[in-house]
Amino acid sequence: MKFEERQQINRPISDVFHALSRPDLYLPSWYKGVLSVKEVKNQKKELTRFKVVGRDLVGKSHWQYDVTFSEPGKVFAAKATGGPVPFTDSFQLLSLADGSTEVVHVQEIQPNGLFSLLGPVFFLVWPQLIRDNLGRLKGLLEARKSLVAVAETS
Repeated sequence: MKFEERQQINRPISDVFHALSRPDLYLPSWYKGVLSVKEVKNQKKELTRFKVVGRDLVGKSHWQYDVTFSEPGKVFAAKATGGPVPFTDSFQLLSLADGSTEVVHVQEIQPNGLFSLLGPVFFLVWPQLIRDNLGRLKGLLEARKSLVAVAETS
């Protein structure tokens, strides 16, 4: 199942890209259900991997979140495996004339096990979940002067 949502954020692309490309720093702050994210060191230098712990309808779930493509200021994409709903994420960033950024988030989900029986429910609730998450990202970014500067001083 594939979903696409858009959100305008009144921040420059560099701030938005930074927040998206550092899930270990920001994802629990804006992505509903995410409890923690830790970068996993691995042998492949070209692949960044994160371990994500979240909660779902039945308790805690664990995902491996692998960055599949990253072009600073333009695109960030990743694939999550594990958990009851594996998915792929793609965030395309567009610079708007007023200096703000439009985020185009495409997420494709593949529910497993009992969750695969809930297909019709996912079509009803998933788009709103994505909109809510993007709204929290917007709130997080617009509430700070510069996310990049905050992260560099942490």
